[in-house]
Amino acid sequence: MKKRKLLTIIGSLFIVLGATSCAHMEASTAASEAQAEIDKAKSMGYEWRDSKKILDKAYKALDDGDVETANKLIAKAKKQGIDAQTQAKSQMDVSGPH
Repeated sequence: MKKRKLLTIIGSLFIVLGATSCAHMEASTAASEAQAEIDKAKSMGYEWRDSKKILDKAYKALDDGDVETANKLIAKAKKQGIDAQTQAKSQMDVSGPH
């Protein structure tokens, strides 16, 4: 009976570790997507000042194991990258290429 209980505990531990690892991988993928959006904005000449700083904070949170905070920061950085691209396009419409 003790052996069965120990195996159950070990199995549960592996499930928790697997879920944590999966969440970390998903956040890393999202961070790469955010970086791509920021890079697109930069190539248009409209990278916002704080976008990379926010993404750096997200990587720090991820390294610290705070996936929830990392995901929030990643989403914010990605949105800034997309918004910067929108701004670039609107400015091009007004003044021609930047």
